Amino acid sequence: MVRAKILDLRNNLSRYLKRVLAGEEVVVCRRDTDIAIIRPIPPEGRGSRARRKLGWMKGRGKISGDLVAPAVTADEWEALRS
Repeated sequence: MVRAKILDLRNNLSRYLKRVLAGEEVVVCRRDTDIAIIRPIPPEGRGSRARRKLGWMKGRGKISGDLVAPAVTADEWEALRS
């Protein structure tokens, strides 16, 4: 595990990210206090685009009710506005 101050991390981000890709963890410090850990993503989750594609949840959800109908009547709306 490697420790890096924020300024050093910002100035040398590429170097630290190479270490993370190699499997190391980087602890981010502010005034010698650890505030975050940068760790590698496990190989099974790395580069998985299937979860990010549009429509990957198709068929897994259910929409009930009318999506375009107003939630309240015009009279209720006016009452809420005042």
